[in-house]
Amino acid sequence: MDPVSAISLVSSILTFIDFAHKIVTGVDEIHNSVAGETEENTHTNAIVSDLRDAAADLIALGGRTEHEKELNKLATKCKKVSDNLLHLLTRLTVSGNRSTWKVLKVVIRGLRKDGEVTKMVSQLSEYRSQILVRLNLILNDQQCSVKHQLDRLEDQALNQSTESAARLTKLREDILEGVSQLLTKDYQERTVKSDSEGKDNRAQVQTLLGTLSSMMTTVSKENAILKSIFFPAMNDREENMGSAEDGTFEWIVEEEGVQPSRVEDDESLKEGRSIHNNSHMNDIQRKDWGVKTTARTNFLNWLRFGGGIFHISGKAGSGKSTLMKLLYSNERIRQELQVWAGTRKLIFAHFYFWKSSNILQMSLSGLRRTILFETLKYCPDLIPHLFPSHWKMPSISFPFDTKIFIKDSEIAEAFETLTMKGSFPQHRFCFFVDGLDEYVGNTIEQKGLAKELQRWASGDDVKICASSRPYIQFDKLVPSEDRRIHLHQLTRYDIYVFSRKMIEDTLNDDLEWVKDYYLRLVEKIVDKSEGVFLWARLVVFSLLEGMLRRDTEEVLEAKLDILPRDIYGLYTELLNTLSPDDRLRAEKIMLLAAHDPFQPPLSIVVYAFVDQLNDLEFPPRDGHKPPSWKSFDETTEHVERQLKGLTKGLLETEPITGRFGQVTNRRSVKFFHRTLRDFVLESKLGDTMRQFPSLTEIETYHRLWLAELILMDPPARAKAWREIWSEVVKGGRFQAELTPDLLQRFASIFKDENDIPVTDPDGSSDETSIAGALSQFTGGMSYPEEKASFACLAACNSQQEYILQETTKNPGLLRGNGQCHIMLSAALCGKVDLVQALLHRGSSPMDKVTVRARNGAQVIPVWTAFTTQLVGSCLDRSGVHEAQYKVLELFLEDKQVDASTFTFLVCKAGEPITHFITLKNFIQDVKPNNGNQLLHLLERGNGISLVSGTKWLFSKFTPFFKQIESVVDKETHGYAQLRIDEDSRRDQWWQEVVICGDFRLDGISGRGIKLY
Repeated sequence: MDPVSAISLVSSILTFIDFAHKIVTGVDEIHNSVAGETEENTHTNAIVSDLRDAAADLIALGGRTEHEKELNKLATKCKKVSDNLLHLLTRLTVSGNRSTWKVLKVVIRGLRKDGEVTKMVSQLSEYRSQILVRLNLILNDQQCSVKHQLDRLEDQALNQSTESAARLTKLREDILEGVSQLLTKDYQERTVKSDSEGKDNRAQVQTLLGTLSSMMTTVSKENAILKSIFFPAMNDREENMGSAEDGTFEWIVEEEGVQPSRVEDDESLKEGRSIHNNSHMNDIQRKDWGVKTTARTNFLNWLRFGGGIFHISGKAGSGKSTLMKLLYSNERIRQELQVWAGTRKLIFAHFYFWKSSNILQMSLSGLRRTILFETLKYCPDLIPHLFPSHWKMPSISFPFDTKIFIKDSEIAEAFETLTMKGSFPQHRFCFFVDGLDEYVGNTIEQKGLAKELQRWASGDDVKICASSRPYIQFDKLVPSEDRRIHLHQLTRYDIYVFSRKMIEDTLNDDLEWVKDYYLRLVEKIVDKSEGVFLWARLVVFSLLEGMLRRDTEEVLEAKLDILPRDIYGLYTELLNTLSPDDRLRAEKIMLLAAHDPFQPPLSIVVYAFVDQLNDLEFPPRDGHKPPSWKSFDETTEHVERQLKGLTKGLLETEPITGRFGQVTNRRSVKFFHRTLRDFVLESKLGDTMRQFPSLTEIETYHRLWLAELILMDPPARAKAWREIWSEVVKGGRFQAELTPDLLQRFASIFKDENDIPVTDPDGSSDETSIAGALSQFTGGMSYPEEKASFACLAACNSQQEYILQETTKNPGLLRGNGQCHIMLSAALCGKVDLVQALLHRGSSPMDKVTVRARNGAQVIPVWTAFTTQLVGSCLDRSGVHEAQYKVLELFLEDKQVDASTFTFLVCKAGEPITHFITLKNFIQDVKPNNGNQLLHLLERGNGISLVSGTKWLFSKFTPFFKQIESVVDKETHGYAQLRIDEDSRRDQWWQEVVICGDFRLDGISGRGIKLY
């Protein structure tokens, strides 16, 4: 019994008991189902009809748990009471003029002492207590599936921070409180004389149960759709950004009319610092005040009353992203936007473009997904309007973990609907979009991005605040300069506050040594920075080293004077301070970090092996950790210390987040600012690149990743595999062409079942095992854990050289050899060249695999399993690669293969079988590029194949083959033929039965073949 059915049954039982109790006690008022009549004048036929309706929902459902069995018992008992009560009402109504409740209730009251009525009253009271107790247990019992599913549903919603999570939690609490009140002895005693309060409370509980049942289905759909919109790196940029330093950027959110404080009065600076004349900076502050006031006024006016786009422009390192983060999280900004929204619901969402290894972080698809996710988690009632076809899919209601796939084209369509003029007149949307210059593409493509933003913000209900560097492609983003802030022209005082505070906080007691001149240095830093925060920060860090050595003012000024004014030159100067050996190691680490293709990135432990990359025996071939290697934790600590010393703070570390956004105990390297990564990527370290040309090749990163896995203990290795699992499946970590030698080393660490996760702690199947990865690669085919192999994983990723080498060592792999069939894995992934090579070496479409079905384990040919999976993936909208049809052609070319009678009995997801489709019909409807060849081969199967020929030869001697040919007609009798067209594609279809000749595979329940 699923949770929604259980809650619905509880609600039905309560509703029936309440209604029946009113009848047998002859209450003055009863529910009136006939419009326009008073309760007393309600016709008894209407009461009987309502009673029948209430009893109609008392259907015992399948159940195995104690709670489910008890619910079914109660439903059966209530149904019996219903039958008795209907019999009584019928008897009383026909015996006299008792056609209205006004008359009938008098008769019923007169029968209160009658044994039959008394028994019904007693039974109903008892059943009411029982159902309330059972409901209380269902919602509290840790072992109950309803509570378990409710908990999971709430957890999923909470993980996505959806508005529905709070509503669901409150709803459950209200139900428990109402049930508790009804069950307490003192409540019962207080309501003996007057049951009106009890009636109200019972009615409220019934209403809440109906709402809960509906919400469980609704929230499950919301979670499934939100999860499919989300991508793991969605929040990485924001989490990698620092917050604004104390005392900086506050001017833009201050109340209007607030005068600038004198430098000496700034609370963010050391008290009593009047040791130097601050008149210079006070002058700057006064001069800046007018410009800042104008900028703030323009911005606040836009928030309150404006439309279109507001542009925050600034040089690299001027603090644009920091400001955008501050603005998005500031309460005043929301208050000002609420003025603009008025009585309409305000939706406030943001996206940070970020040049990284994840394409979604720097693409329109990533922007759309992020904005939609942020919008819909706060306003889930928009989901049915933006994703109507997915919302109507019955398969996403239950179970709660159902996965759906929303294509980028569907995301784009939903985003267009969201931003279309007049789409949602009861809402107003404000989007903050940071880093337009980090959008992937050239100048023309970035100009196209600007036009898209303008189009989205062209209506009255959508506006956008965007930031970028002062590039020409964004010059026309706004119609006038009062819609633009040039941030680097407004940060001189902020840089002063930051620089002074950094020196004072760092030196602390040692400040006495520089008290006579450090403020003069701060003023020079401000003058030279040209509004670039990042430059000032690096310079302050550099000067602090000299201050801690107690260098003189002259020495520090000389150092300041020779530092380059541009940020790239400053990076070069900082690296020049290192010894040649240290600089080489630092640059190698920076290059590796900048070119890291993986997401999540490699752990910092891999940088301990930078100097071993020239060793051909690294990492170890046997997959065992050498005695000389330290533990994972010790290596992490060692690398962190090395990074601090070698890179002068240019590289930092941060925790790696898992595939669901959880923080792990592994750490990765990050650049302290985007401009440093740009500096590295733009070949400013060209000498090192030329000296080590293979340093950033893809195989190097796989060698380092393998070393990281070897360094871990098996439990930690399993955990790390879980954390990068989605990258293995979706990001294609093994899709790059790797040498067989390296892949063999990977295979060595996965050969031990303890090295990879097989099941979850609760014993359920684990999608992150190798078997789970294979299932994802192959479109949902279920692989047994004990037979899943690294070789099949390699086959899914086109590692042809490795596969052929392995089949040379072990020819049994070509035919399955008791393991998962390598060719089947390659075929399902559309690896045409590899399938051809395996066929040439001895694999056959007629090789056997064992599958599980409702009618037990069955041995079927590889081509049958492949074709079933291919058709299933298309029917349930998961998608099929064109290359898979080419593989089907290869299989049909084998004269032993006869697919002429291949037929599927199908149904809409979760419903009974209603349709059928043959393989021939399927090919005709789908129209793959090689459709004509496939149809020709299917026709050939009727007359030329060995099987068909044998049928023809013996057809004169036995009706056996005629019986086989009639199987399809018999099996499809009464079902409609499914046509794959625009209408049918709106639904998700499941295969239930597969028929081919005398072969029948029954009870597939979806698209996924289950290998045995």
